[in-house]
Amino acid sequence: MKEVGWKSIRIGGPLNDEAMKAFAEDGVEVLYTFGHARFDHAKDGGQEDAYIARYIEAFKEKLARYGPAGTYFKENPEVPNRPIVHWELCNEPNFQYLVPPDNRPNKELEAFREQLYARLLIAAHQAAKGFSDQVKLVGFSTGGVSAGDLRFIKNVHAKDENVAKSYDILATHPYVDPAPPEGFSIQKWGDYSISSNLATIRKNLTQHGRGDAPIWYTEMGWVISKEDGGRFDGSKRQSTVSLPLQAAYIVRNYANALRLGVE
Repeated sequence: MKEVGWKSIRIGGPLNDEAMKAFAEDGVEVLYTFGHARFDHAKDGGQEDAYIARYIEAFKEKLARYGPAGTYFKENPEVPNRPIVHWELCNEPNFQYLVPPDNRPNKELEAFREQLYARLLIAAHQAAKGFSDQVKLVGFSTGGVSAGDLRFIKNVHAKDENVAKSYDILATHPYVDPAPPEGFSIQKWGDYSISSNLATIRKNLTQHGRGDAPIWYTEMGWVISKEDGGRFDGSKRQSTVSLPLQAAYIVRNYANALRLGVE
């Protein structure tokens, strides 16, 4: 990572001593996306309290190992003391990564995801701040496809007044494919854009006293076809871009984000 020149990285999945050693020695700032086992309605239905308890215990275990003053650094004094400070709670919980689809109508499933995430976020924030004030909890990490982030952010905040106090940074993923970053994605039900979505998010946060909350874009990208070295079958997609065009879009979206006040 040092040779490539990366200054920061967002990762998920297994986090172990070998990975932590690499991050610390290369001086990379880590945003770790913590995702425990997904909610299995057949197994966990009606036992939300137990599921949340298991989730938070697993979260606290990682914090205690790799967070500020973590046991890993105490046991390995030769490794630079660069703990993970930024922790993102679940990836795209408004989609299948927290609660997979089941037999429920989509509206009912979304409502369940929203109430479960509200409870998880509040509990995780309490755990993080009880561990160390240095820990920064990154909340939501919502998928923005079809403006799905707008509905989820609004509804989760409405579930409990404590939600607005339970994250240090709000993250979302501004996917507007196939439109360019400055354009509008046109759908049958209407259109949406990165800038207009951000304005809607900030308006909602302001209503809950968090209008000044830092906002991060923790994912972005455009579809690249297999013919251009990507992973998608272009014939089944509305549109694809080439590798150089995606690179240009990402650079332009960085500039756009800076203009919009996104760190």
